[in-house]
Amino acid sequence: SLAAGLDDALVGVSEPIEKLRTVVRHHVLFHRDHDMEAFLADSELRSLEPVPYRRVVQQRKTYEHRVQGILEEGRRAGVFADVDDRVASYAIITACSAVGSWYRPSGPRSAEEVADIYADLVLRGIAVR
Repeated sequence: SLAAGLDDALVGVSEPIEKLRTVVRHHVLFHRDHDMEAFLADSELRSLEPVPYRRVVQQRKTYEHRVQGILEEGRRAGVFADVDDRVASYAIITACSAVGSWYRPSGPRSAEEVADIYADLVLRGIAVR
């Protein structure tokens, strides 16, 4: 799952900037690897029965809170700008999720290069200058 993979990716990462870089890279690469699953989860969520729907929504909230916690940690450490963590997390998650809809391995950049570009863009947008 997206959240379990993030937990694994964050093992040993302690600084907020590197945590956020890891989140973005992980999210982009996950959506590259699971583009159809992610598309269905995003577009067909409303079709689920109530119990699976609640489970998926709770998993999303847990993941969003994890990202928001990293943003809050960076803000408190003085390395991230004073922004609304919730709004910023949605912007980051939405942007990273879109990679699965347009990325093609035959394109001019590898998925890892795209993940690095996304991470740099996010960090330039939120890091204190």
